[in-house]
Amino acid sequence: MFRLLKYTFLLILLGILGCEQKSSPTAFEHLLEEGYEVFFSDTLHIDQKDLVLAALKRQNEDSLLWETREEMPRPLLILEAQSSGKFDIALRNDKVILCGACGGVFGDPLDMIEAADMSFTISHYGGSRYRWTRHISFEYDEEKNAWLLASDKGVSYDNLNPEGEMENIVYTKTEGGAPVLFEAFNVNASSEE
Repeated sequence: MFRLLKYTFLLILLGILGCEQKSSPTAFEHLLEEGYEVFFSDTLHIDQKDLVLAALKRQNEDSLLWETREEMPRPLLILEAQSSGKFDIALRNDKVILCGACGGVFGDPLDMIEAADMSFTISHYGGSRYRWTRHISFEYDEEKNAWLLASDKGVSYDNLNPEGEMENIVYTKTEGGAPVLFEAFNVNASSEE
């Protein structure tokens, strides 16, 4: 009886907080490469299509990083819902999320991936004394039927100097050049201004 009450209370609490699983991992489980797992997913609705952003990482990534000291790709998939309820990969980028050890003393720099309307942003945070952020945003271009880089910016600041200035950083220029497609973006090959 206590277990039933506890479970009911949890469901009510999740409902109040607005927490709900928007997509079932089993709906795209068949797309995962062996040794990978989903560590983030969120939904988008574009042109009457249901899409899911699914960020993947290697199973046991933390211990593998410690053992090998090698960067491991963390793919971000844009999945499109099919009439069967399953998903197919619409787009994939293995180089849009920083590695799990790229955050300095913070370790994993991935702070969040946030989807809204016809855009999404991948937010990173890291450093030690000198902290930094990096927010990579993509917007859907209906005319080109493509996800294009909208901005790749952040800030840097000295954590021990709260009165100090924040330095604005443009990691990748988006104005005046050729548009950067989601699937071609490389977080490690971007240019600083």
